[in-house]
Amino acid sequence: MSLVKPAKKIPLHFVSGLQWTGKTTLIEELLQLSAGTCRLGVIQSVRGQGALSSSQHPMHNIELIRSVSCVCCEIFILFYASLLVLLKDPNLDRIFIELGPEAEIKKLTEMLKGSPLAELLEFSESIITFDPRDFRFKPYSALPMVNRLIEDADIFVMKFADLAKSSDLDRFFSWSHSYHQRDKVYIVQGRSDASHALWECLQSVSRDIREMTVDQQKAFRPKIQS
Repeated sequence: MSLVKPAKKIPLHFVSGLQWTGKTTLIEELLQLSAGTCRLGVIQSVRGQGALSSSQHPMHNIELIRSVSCVCCEIFILFYASLLVLLKDPNLDRIFIELGPEAEIKKLTEMLKGSPLAELLEFSESIITFDPRDFRFKPYSALPMVNRLIEDADIFVMKFADLAKSSDLDRFFSWSHSYHQRDKVYIVQGRSDASHALWECLQSVSRDIREMTVDQQKAFRPKIQS
């Protein structure tokens, strides 16, 4: 099958975050939520357990890259080939790419923008998942990887586990709104339905999340009961 330029560019979202913050879970929920209404393409770089299954999501197109290497460095060619496979799907509506925290979203974006695939893709919001209890996830972290994730995020999806306290979320909202993060969208995953809120946010084409006020952002953030 040859690569045909679509009538409109395909939105592409990067999903990243530290380990065990719910990246795969979130994508799986989005796959289930969108089944029957649109066709999603997913590229997942798998290092061990937690791989998505094509057989469980027959309505969608899933490409797995089994490697321990970084997508934007050693295995970019494998990643590019997987993306090419997805773009040959004439029914594709949106693409999600799950990355490990070591992958540099900005670098990967620039590499794709300099490739022939750029005219087929709309580089949309990057989604960063995290656990608010993780003391490493803060501004000016000792970990450069964390600082990069914070800067790369357009949408934060927070993992609100049963043991998390409201003070953890208060702390995050406090620094996020003072650390040049006023243009970000915050969604809670876990005790509330994050996938519905995120899906609504991504589908809202008329709304540019970078222009959302804090009050508008709260509309996408499910109410939390402490």
